[in-house]
Amino acid sequence: MTRLVKGLDDHEVMNTTLLTAAAPVAQSSLEITRLLRRAMANPDELVVEMEYSDSKGAVTRRTISPIRFVGSERVLALCLCREEPRQFYLNRCSGLRLLSADSVLMPVAMRA
Repeated sequence: MTRLVKGLDDHEVMNTTLLTAAAPVAQSSLEITRLLRRAMANPDELVVEMEYSDSKGAVTRRTISPIRFVGSERVLALCLCREEPRQFYLNRCSGLRLLSADSVLMPVAMRA
């Protein structure tokens, strides 16, 4: 099943394919950076879903809204799974897919 996201070219639409297998998709660091920049340029329309490997090797699926790059090896993003800003090492990210922000439940801060 493929989700079409407004404004994406054919190559990027392929990256929005929902994977049924658990294996992450191998991507170059250039492609990872390009997809993150695309989401940063369209924060109201796009978020990124990815597999992330922590320092101990545990892999989790994350949905993020990237904010900015921190140096050349990390990205600061709002992690929608943890509902707070986090830094992600680019070399630990894999299987990135652009998703329509409309299809993702965003965290909402509750005011007292």
